Amino acid sequence: MNKTIKQQVIALSTSLVILGSVPLSASAEEINKSQTDQLNIAQGEHGTSGLNYSNFKLEVPDHVQINEAEVSENEKMLLEEYKHKHDETEELNKMQDAKKGQVAEKEAISNIEKAFESVDGRNDGSDRQMKPVAKPRGIQYSAQSTKKYGTLAGVPFVEWIVPAGNPDIRPANPMKARYITIHETANTAAGANAENHAKYLYKQATEGTFRTASWHFTVDDKQIYQHLPTNENGWHAGDGDGSGNRESIGIEIAVNQDGDYNKALENAKRLAGYLMNKEGIGADHIYKHQQWSGKKCPDILISRGNWAGFVQGIQWYANINAQIDTPLQDKNDSFNPNENNPAEPSMELVVNGSGINVRSDAGIEHRVVRKASNGDRYKVLAVKNGWYKVGNGEWIFYDPSWIKINYNVPKEEVQKPKDDITGGWFEGHIRKLNSLGIMQGEGNGVFAPYRNVTRAEFAKLISNALKLPEGNKSFVDINEAHPSLHDGIKRCASAGIINGRGEGIFDPNSPITREEVSIMIDKALRYKGITGELVALPFTDKHLITYKESVQRLYSLKVVNGIGNNEFDPRGTATRGQAAAFIVKMLDSMQK
Repeated sequence: MNKTIKQQVIALSTSLVILGSVPLSASAEEINKSQTDQLNIAQGEHGTSGLNYSNFKLEVPDHVQINEAEVSENEKMLLEEYKHKHDETEELNKMQDAKKGQVAEKEAISNIEKAFESVDGRNDGSDRQMKPVAKPRGIQYSAQSTKKYGTLAGVPFVEWIVPAGNPDIRPANPMKARYITIHETANTAAGANAENHAKYLYKQATEGTFRTASWHFTVDDKQIYQHLPTNENGWHAGDGDGSGNRESIGIEIAVNQDGDYNKALENAKRLAGYLMNKEGIGADHIYKHQQWSGKKCPDILISRGNWAGFVQGIQWYANINAQIDTPLQDKNDSFNPNENNPAEPSMELVVNGSGINVRSDAGIEHRVVRKASNGDRYKVLAVKNGWYKVGNGEWIFYDPSWIKINYNVPKEEVQKPKDDITGGWFEGHIRKLNSLGIMQGEGNGVFAPYRNVTRAEFAKLISNALKLPEGNKSFVDINEAHPSLHDGIKRCASAGIINGRGEGIFDPNSPITREEVSIMIDKALRYKGITGELVALPFTDKHLITYKESVQRLYSLKVVNGIGNNEFDPRGTATRGQAAAFIVKMLDSMQK
């Protein structure tokens, strides 16, 4: 065996950093069970990414006096490790010889096998006992920050593949994809978008694993991020080594409250349509996460009851051959892993024993500031090499026999409303339409009252409110709308309530303006035999109204009014909250 190969084997053995002190039972389906908080990673509390292992030296650092009598139960493994590192004995000489390539090939391979003996990041449901593996904690995985930019079916696309080395995040198992699995992040926190989920996953891959969880793509209303190659598996389906994990591409749809969920859905359809063609996957192999593990995910999509329509939309993009539109451009981006990230899980440390040391910094060489008691709970502020920061100058070392870590713990000090309409001026209108089955929320307590309504969506609201009969009149661009909206469009068109923009075009996905809302409601009321009077309008911007008669009639019926400052704002767009108010006032005028 030549010297070069020996050095490579030893470099590999010294770089096997497996976070055995972290429980491996958590699966991808658990990572987003509740709204998460930000995890502050303190400045300077992570090693340098991109460490070159060929320069890693097994040198004896300056000695620090350790008081062994002070070492608590959860720190004993650290004591042995510390003594081993500072012992200039034959064992250390063996390690130094190994660095020089002097260890036998059989022994090197045996060392690698032993390092993997107790490691299982698959969540395969086995009942064998897993024990943490003691190992050096200072080595970081090599990392690159090169991203590739382009567009996929018109959506900005970023390929940022996490580096190999951490099997909990990138197991690097070869995969021929046979399925596409759809997830939702379940993280409604502002800023929990595709980019921040990409940063979170990158940190997990390079700086320490909190979860055995990874997926291939995250999609939000603005862009698509890729994290894993599509010919490698991730841990996202919660079925161990089943087909969900080992044969499916995982797509997470962001549900952050400062994003547009419907646009994120549309972008996910574009991505999945592209993947159907690229991987040769049929529409019948597009699965919900729920189909693999039983978890209600994607939650909002399931709650809407429109999975079939979602899959139809994916098929439509596959039929038009959605592609990556431009060659991907390489770009080296700087990434600060210590910055706050809404996609980070919030964590709670629970003490399961007495006499647990709380030290002034991360390491047994630092002084003990106090003892933690059994049952104590702490919010985790930072993580460093197996140490958890629980206060200012207070650190506790993690050992699963004495310490438990809870993930995604909601912030107790902030009492958030159970939904996003309570207390809003639109609350009464929305609740009334919801009780009548005319207007639905978007799941998870999200109604999105400030999101703009499209022309197609408002047509469906009119159709639902008037219970219009079936119709066959359509438009040449109806397929641009979500399939769930087609029926409402056809019913309104057949009833003469909508005519489109001419030449058979309806423009279904454009936000509807306040004037267009007035025209539709005016026609809907006249369809029901209700016609208002042509009264004078008091609005200072009435000269901007193209179809004044519709607004005049509705103003006489008290269906429309201004937006303040005596203005009507005919060209302004209507939100879901405003649309609910329009429909309720229309229904009220029909009862008079």
